[in-house]
Amino acid sequence: MKNLSMFAIVGAIMLAASQGACAQGLVLDAAGARVADQWGVEGTIGYRMGILGFAVTPSIGAFATRSDEDRYLEEPDPTGGTRCRDTEDGDVDHDLRCENADIRLIGRVEATYAIPLIAEAGLGLRVAKGDTSPYATVAMPIFPMAKLKGNLGKDYMALGLRIGF
Repeated sequence: MKNLSMFAIVGAIMLAASQGACAQGLVLDAAGARVADQWGVEGTIGYRMGILGFAVTPSIGAFATRSDEDRYLEEPDPTGGTRCRDTEDGDVDHDLRCENADIRLIGRVEATYAIPLIAEAGLGLRVAKGDTSPYATVAMPIFPMAKLKGNLGKDYMALGLRIGF
């Protein structure tokens, strides 16, 4: 009887360890987001580490939005095309400047708990350009590897997809 209970304990530990291994892997997030009254798109790549339904996912990515600056103008190029010029210093600049694109690097870390086949919920912290935003996160499975995911915090909200590998 003593060996049977020891076998059951070892089996439970091995099962828990195998469940944790299943929760590990790369995750890609893509979402429409609103940050400090600006709409844009947000994309991150991270690595999920978890055991027994609990997981921690650090990730890095970018938030892209339209810039409020109008100092860049598109002008005719002598070769027949166009080029982007900075009106403040007169220098020719990258074409994205004329598109008024503003891209900011972001970092996030999330701690969640999952109820299989129902939902995953937790808390996260988003860091961008010296600004730190705590938020709540919820993800619901829609396909075997994809989840509909939402984040909500002060001056931050996002809704999109999470794909896990």
